[in-house]
Amino acid sequence: MLRKEGFTVLEATDGLAAVELLRRHTHDLTAMFLDVTLPGLASPDIFREARRLRPDLRVILASAHGEERVSSMFAGLGSQPFLRKPYRLADVLKFLR
Repeated sequence: MLRKEGFTVLEATDGLAAVELLRRHTHDLTAMFLDVTLPGLASPDIFREARRLRPDLRVILASAHGEERVSSMFAGLGSQPFLRKPYRLADVLKFLR
């Protein structure tokens, strides 16, 4: 859906792949859409690595869990935009634009 809207999208199959993409494309990225339950590496760890590599990178958190639970998972890491699943494309676009 995002490609149809004109975005270039890099997809990671798990947390380790996400970190590898972050490292290879550090300066190409404008945003990261991060599911909080990726296998392979905890999402807060992915988030920390993103902040280390690119402190200015916009990160959008997504989860089927409620915002309170997600906020507690990312406590101390700063507030981030959050979308609860299922979300609408219009909501994602609002955060990305």
